[in-house]
Amino acid sequence: MWDMVKGEIQKWDEYYKLLPLVEEDDALKEFHKEFVQAITSLLAPGATILEAGCGAGWQSLALARTGLYHVTLLDASQEALEYARQLFEKEGLIACFVHGDVFESGKPEYDLVFNAGVLEHYNFDYQVQFLKGMASRAKKYVLVLVPNLRCYWYWLWRIQNAGEGLWPFGKEVPLYDLADVFQAAGLSVVGRKFFGASWTEAFINGLRGLDPDVRRLVLEVHRSGIVPLDQRCYLVACLGVVGNEKLVISGWERSSVGESKEVGAAYAALADALALRVGAERRIVELERKVAELEGALEALQAEIQRKAAEVDRAQSRILELETRRYRMADRIVGYLWRLQKNAAPRFTLGLVRILLRRIFRLLPSPVQTKVLKVWYKLVSFFRNLPLEDLQGYRRELRVILKASAITRGVIIYPPTIDWNFMFQRPQQLARALARQGFLFFYCTPNSRVDQVRGFQKVESNLYVCHVPWQVFSEVESPVLFVSWAVHHDLVNSLKNPVVIYDFVDDLEVGGVAEADHETMLRRADLVLAASRKLYDVVRPKRADVILCPNAVDYESFSRARDRSRAVPPPDLRHVLAGHELVVGYHGALARWVDYGLLMEVARRLPEVLFILIGCDYDGTLSKSGILDLGNVFWLGMKPYEELPEYLRWFDVGIIPFKLNKITEACSPIKLWEYLAAGKPVVSTDLPMCREVEGVLIARTPEEFASKILEAVALAGSEDFRHCTGEIAQRETWDARADLIASALERILAAKAVGR
Repeated sequence: MWDMVKGEIQKWDEYYKLLPLVEEDDALKEFHKEFVQAITSLLAPGATILEAGCGAGWQSLALARTGLYHVTLLDASQEALEYARQLFEKEGLIACFVHGDVFESGKPEYDLVFNAGVLEHYNFDYQVQFLKGMASRAKKYVLVLVPNLRCYWYWLWRIQNAGEGLWPFGKEVPLYDLADVFQAAGLSVVGRKFFGASWTEAFINGLRGLDPDVRRLVLEVHRSGIVPLDQRCYLVACLGVVGNEKLVISGWERSSVGESKEVGAAYAALADALALRVGAERRIVELERKVAELEGALEALQAEIQRKAAEVDRAQSRILELETRRYRMADRIVGYLWRLQKNAAPRFTLGLVRILLRRIFRLLPSPVQTKVLKVWYKLVSFFRNLPLEDLQGYRRELRVILKASAITRGVIIYPPTIDWNFMFQRPQQLARALARQGFLFFYCTPNSRVDQVRGFQKVESNLYVCHVPWQVFSEVESPVLFVSWAVHHDLVNSLKNPVVIYDFVDDLEVGGVAEADHETMLRRADLVLAASRKLYDVVRPKRADVILCPNAVDYESFSRARDRSRAVPPPDLRHVLAGHELVVGYHGALARWVDYGLLMEVARRLPEVLFILIGCDYDGTLSKSGILDLGNVFWLGMKPYEELPEYLRWFDVGIIPFKLNKITEACSPIKLWEYLAAGKPVVSTDLPMCREVEGVLIARTPEEFASKILEAVALAGSEDFRHCTGEIAQRETWDARADLIASALERILAAKAVGR
């Protein structure tokens, strides 16, 4: 019983806490006139009255206004009692307010114990217990008012409000007769009486969407007397007396055979069902309208996006063109400056040139001088980043490296594409793996983001990161030029008899590569690699010898994340782990191909799960997405590659929430293998590469993605699953990919040797 009572108390606490102090409306005033008249016909002046379950206490307030009675209000809801107290204080009336439970027995101190709008919220057994509590406090009369089962307009008003979400009263079962409840509680029934015909008019007037002429006609019929009183009135009251006394009081009719309590419950259930249907239909209409509006807005947005995308494509193409020209110009200028220095140009000639340039500069108009200075400062800034040291010195250093290295399989040169220490991925991993295979590998960094390399810097055995003029490599005999950005096709002719590898790693749109550059590399390359099945299928009609070489994993590093024993989370992760048992993680570039909308919806559906994002905000889309406003999503920024396993160790599930487009369909996510090497189950959108891998759960909707995460959590505890992921990851290593490339190179070199 207590759970139901507690729920009712909480409901009314919330209702009255938010309810503003309102005035008595006309319908309530008319009802109070009827109610006070009925009470004054029962009780003599000076009688004591208790409203048991008072709510706002309107009826007690009406009785207090007469000045005839001593009024007490009792309620289990402290908020309701406080609301009633404010109404009395507002009118300067006195009453006694008691916070208590009617279900508990009391002392027979009151001539009348009544309530209105209470019993309909309880079932029969609770109603009996409630009435017993009222009877224990009554000297003589017990009076109860509830909604009238036969009041037709009450039902229409209730269903409409409930359907529109405007029904705060919860379960409510109207009745037509309460005699059986009174008798079960040990009370003698005096009779019943109907109240609130004017209140029913308020329901008619409150119906939304009713034609004004129809409303007037209904009100006229309602007031005419054609409709019986027991159908016209909103409330039915039952009056009883304590003990076995049989009373007959004028105006209180004996109950006739009426509907049973089961009929009232059935009507209430039917009304609630109708309200749900009405509400659903209304919401469907509203949603259809909003969808139509959104579709129109989406079409306009898509057109704008296409226009902007075309502008961005043109801008990116121009930027790449200028970057390529800048690189070529830098090479030429460095070579020219070196030749100028080696030719020992007379110092006085250079001095004369400087003087002449200064004089010409002074003759220019001020605006032109300003522009020239801006260009000059840009040139100075540009050349500060160029390796302008002794070109011959770099060549001597290269010769020393070539002589000292134990070269068993050849020299590989990777032109400036991505900094060595930025987003350690496929190029860096293949460089390390091929160096372990016995190749001398020169990884040229553009120093564009985080690197600050000058000359040659040894990072591992047979592996050098370097930033030198490209012509330094012109004297290396038969090197392997490893190109992953097709723009570098123009570097082929600057090397002596090179073997060219073209590593086709992404859709051309990702790197802003022109189709012409791509086609040139396909024709010129001796070996073509494709990083995914989609890219392989694109290239194969043009290069039947293309080799499928997907991304892979440094298994030794990431398998360490399988064990949490004696491990401590990194400080920034430890800060957000507190209070979360389940952790879902993502690491990698946070860019336009990440489906932030999907991820936000999944995070909202799983508020108890902590979502960790690791990686750089590659193109600013993360900060604009709004996902970081969610309380269970945290971004820890970009982490050094060697620290990633320490973060993955604390993931329960790894995710790949990519959008489905031509970029992602062509991708080969490195994180897929890293998650599996770490023993983590993977949930991904329907990417072709992920679809082929055992142990990856594919989701196509936010609902499915959230469900798959919970399914993956269960898998994470399975030792068989962890063993399976380990076996899969151990087959997909960078050393295996390097072995594939090395074998292909050996065949090409052997074929060239025979050709010579």
